[in-house]
Parts: sequence; C-alpha cells; structure tokens
Amino acid sequence: MRLRPFETRWLVALWAAMFPPHPAFPAGLSGAALAPFVPALWAVAPAETRLGLRLAVWALWWGAVLHGGRPFGALSPSAQLAFLDALDRSPLYVLRELPQLLKLTGALGWAGLPGAQAALGVPAPDPAPPAWVRG
Repeated sequence: MRLRPFETRWLVALWAAMFPPHPAFPAGLSGAALAPFVPALWAVAPAETRLGLRLAVWALWWGAVLHGGRPFGALSPSAQLAFLDALDRSPLYVLRELPQLLKLTGALGWAGLPGAQAALGVPAPDPAPPAWVRG
C-alpha cells in the first residue's frame, strides 16, 4: 500500500525539519526536494520497511502532541527541533531511533540528487540519475 498524499506531506515536513537549509548544501536539503523520492522508494522497499517508515511518520507526527501540544506540522520550527532533540535524548531505544530511521531514509534520497552530489564534491556524479530525479 502506497503512502497516502497526506502521509507523504507529513514525511516531507518531517524531512524539512530534519534537513534545514544550510549554506554548505544549498542544493536539495529540503523535504520538498525529496518528495519525488517517496513513490520511488515505496515501489522497491520491502513491506517491512514500508510499514516501519509509515509507523515512524505517524508516531513522530502525532507524538509531537505529547511534547508540544500540537501535531508536528503545527509546531514552530524551534519547537519541532526541540521535539526531535527530546526524542534523541529519550531513554527508550525505539523513540531515539524513529527520527534516525526517517533521517537515514531522507539522506539516502538526498544523496541521489545531482546537486547534492556536486555539493559533496562527488567526482563523477551519476550520468543517468534515477527517474525520480529527472522528474
């Protein structure tokens, strides 16, 4: 089962908080740049991976209510980072790892962007980038 459009929007918003704009990496460090990656990932990821990602998205989106009183997307950027930081310091392994799962997945997509490869100094970027990069 594919992510529903609202779940994709949630994931993109989570990635945007996890990958804020940075002068050293101006190309593709936003969640929006990664949106086309989601259906491509979903098409090839095993069912267990898709389930884990979906659960992580829901847990982070609604878990923010317990921390900041609102869903993740309704929090200010500083409150979003405070929530992610609180999870990072949690004594519960699963809570520490939920953001890491999403961040790792986002980084995988980001590394596929030609602009990101150029910013990282990859000597020979992929001459035939994946279809989701080409649009």
